[in-house]
Amino acid sequence: MATWAVSIGVTDRADKRVTVTGTRTDGEDIRSYTAAAQVDTGNLQASLRAVMDTLFARYTAEVAAEAADAALISGWEDTAATYLDGLET
Repeated sequence: MATWAVSIGVTDRADKRVTVTGTRTDGEDIRSYTAAAQVDTGNLQASLRAVMDTLFARYTAEVAAEAADAALISGWEDTAATYLDGLET
C-alpha cells in the first residue's frame, strides 16, 4: 500500500500562502508533487483538502499519461529488436 509524506512551508505569511510537497511511496516507486495554495483561516479543512486534491490529481494524471504511452508503444521494442536482428543476417 502506498504512503504519502507531506511537508508544508509558508511562502508569504501576510497573504497566507504556502507551498505543499507530497511524496508518494509505493515500494520502489517514489514520486513527488508540489502545489502552492492560499490558506483560508476561516476554513482550514477546506484549504487542506483543496491542496491535497491538487496533489492527488497530479499523481493520477501522471499515471494515466504513463499508461497511455505504454499502450501506444506496447510490444514495439521487442518487435523492433527482432526486425533489426533480422537485418543483421
